[in-house]
Amino acid sequence: MLKKSSFRDSAYGIIESAYQYVVIKTAKNFDVKLEEKIQLPDHSKIHHKGTEPDGGTIWISGEGKIAMVMYNKKYCAIKEMKRSEVTVQNYSKNTCKLKEGIEDPLKVQTSVELYNEDQYASIKAEIKAINPIKTVKYMKGQVAESVIAKEGKEMTLEGDHYVVNDITENGYYTIYEEDTKGNTISKSFIVEGIVVLEGSFEDRYVNGSFGELTQSWGKWTRTLTIETKNNVKIVDARYTKKYTYDTVDEFEKNPNYGEKINFEETKLSYTVSGTWLQCATIYVKYEYQEEVEPGVYEKRYASKLYKTRFSNIFQ
Repeated sequence: MLKKSSFRDSAYGIIESAYQYVVIKTAKNFDVKLEEKIQLPDHSKIHHKGTEPDGGTIWISGEGKIAMVMYNKKYCAIKEMKRSEVTVQNYSKNTCKLKEGIEDPLKVQTSVELYNEDQYASIKAEIKAINPIKTVKYMKGQVAESVIAKEGKEMTLEGDHYVVNDITENGYYTIYEEDTKGNTISKSFIVEGIVVLEGSFEDRYVNGSFGELTQSWGKWTRTLTIETKNNVKIVDARYTKKYTYDTVDEFEKNPNYGEKINFEETKLSYTVSGTWLQCATIYVKYEYQEEVEPGVYEKRYASKLYKTRFSNIFQ
């Protein structure tokens, strides 16, 4: 079994390797502005021996000072930027972090705005950077930095935000930024709430799809199919059919609101029908387990809306 002292020794070894990386980098260019963030483990920059951490981060300041957080399932090692010693404690998700804080070279905050009858969305990224920005890109899906750096599409700078308009699909998107000093950051997030006329979608709870719109004797039908992932369970499913869409609050405040949908714990398949221009709002509530400490889980709940309409006039 790994001892706390061994984990501390490994932490000091990684920090020493990080200082060597700083020396090598500045030796090549004395005017280099460091300001770098390295995700552990990373043997391309930080060469070390000893215990491999499950994860962590090294921050390098512009003056070459170093802060670090690294962890495994049992221990967390922390070195503050202004201190030389490493402290090791039992791992907890809530306390395995720097207490004195640090300014990252790159930060990104994303927002999604629905518009045009909820058929389209725009993604906005607010970038805070110490160095000038070189590029900001996006891609559909949860994408590795190496992929989006080569294949991502450029976002447009509008005022203080980088923007992409006319997003038509729900699901994961990834934004990637790089500054002129080579620092990079990426962030994956979920776009949801766009009215899905047809096609697949994904979020942290499910993979799903809306089937093709079909017509028979004045009635239009469309099938919603959902399969949960990561041990997520469906605990409630209802729908309404109007000429407008409903909100989560309307379903949450009244357990009898809407019509019940039959479902299994891990999947749902429901065909909803209506007349021209009617809107269907399908409400699904999920139960999932969140790891609050290694091996310790607590129940959490999330509610989602899946919206469609019985026409294609806005496509």
